[in-house]
Order: sequence, then C-alpha cells, then structure tokens
Amino acid sequence: MLKFQTTDQFKTLSFLLRNLIAKNERILLDLRVRCDGEHKKSRINRHLDDKKARSLNKSSTYAATNLHSQNGSPIASYQDSKKEEQDISRKRQISGVVAFYAYLSSTEPSPSVHHTIIFDYVKTNTGEAYNRHNGMFTAPADGVYVFSWSTYSQQHGAIYTEMVVNSAVIGSALSDSNSVNIVAAATGNVVVEISRNDVVYIRTNSVNHGAGDILSFARYRTSFTGWKLS
Repeated sequence: MLKFQTTDQFKTLSFLLRNLIAKNERILLDLRVRCDGEHKKSRINRHLDDKKARSLNKSSTYAATNLHSQNGSPIASYQDSKKEEQDISRKRQISGVVAFYAYLSSTEPSPSVHHTIIFDYVKTNTGEAYNRHNGMFTAPADGVYVFSWSTYSQQHGAIYTEMVVNSAVIGSALSDSNSVNIVAAATGNVVVEISRNDVVYIRTNSVNHGAGDILSFARYRTSFTGWKLS
C-alpha cells in the first residue's frame, strides 16, 4: 500500500496515472480503428474478387452457350456459314435475278483444240450459277438467257472459240491477227432459251487449232458474261 507524505505527491501520481490511462486508451482506439479499416478493406477486396469471378464465369458461360449454339465445333460453324450462303443463294434464285461476269486473270498460253476456257476471276455472280473452277454456267431455272464472250489474240495469232450448251455448239467467234502485227479482238453474242440445269461454257474450236495465246491483261480482258432475260 502506497503512503504519501504530502498531498502534492498524491496529485502528481494521480496525474501521471490519468495520462498513462488516456495514452493507452488512444493506443487501443487507434488499434481498433486500424483493425476495422483492414477488415473493411479485406471485405471490399473479397467483394471485388467475387464480382470479378462472377463476371469471368458469366463470360465463360456465354462463350460455352455460344459454342453449344454452333453444335460445339468449328465444323458446325463452317456449316452454319455455308447454310447462310445457301440461303442467300436460294433467295436470289427465288427473286429470279441471275447474272454473272467473269474474266481470265492471266493469259492462256497456246490452248489446244476443244479446250474449255475457265474464266477464273469472278466480278459478278448473282444467283451463284457460274462456277469459276470449271468455267461452267448452270442454269438455275428455265428461261431465255443472253450470253456474251470476248477473246483477244496476240500479234500474228488466231483464236477460234465457240459457245456450247450441254454438248451443242450454239455460237462461235474468231479473233484473227494472223496476217498483221496487232492484237485482235472478237466478241460473240447469243440469245438462247435453255432449261434448268443446262450447262453453258466457252471452248476453243473442236477442229480449227488456231495459233498463239489468248491474251488477258488489265488493259483488255478475255471475258464471259450472261444473264437471265425472262
């Protein structure tokens, strides 16, 4: 038990104790505030992490759903794309609009007789009836069609061409510069009534061989075009 000699000693000690208690209370309060802050910060971070996880899960779910909507494979996506192209083609065919224009992307060197000319660069193909891989136009419907083709022969050359429907020659043309040192041109035009699935194409003459190359450059194109008249 403490004994105090004077009242001043008691007051001094009491003052020191009160200061010490107040200082400890401030320390405890500061620790409590810091703990509360850390707890709140941790809660916010957990909330943000949960939100981010839900967002990623939602994106994954959407991607998976989108993938399943395409039957879950690249092949299915390709098939969907092809189906869309086919739908567009069918709509064009139903509308009755059929027209194409194609030309040789480069010179055809010294073609032989009975040689099908494949006009490989397609600018217009409404109705999707012309095939740039084999040079064939396949009629999508019965009707009257107009066809035109142009060929260019080199200097001192000659190119005989004919338009064929299935196996019948319907029209012919001759680009002849055999006796002159110039590029010659020839154009054939045919109006013909054909049936659905009839095939139309351009080839060199079956008998006359001709001479030289079939020319096709940016300045002049060897070309094939056609459209459904009615």
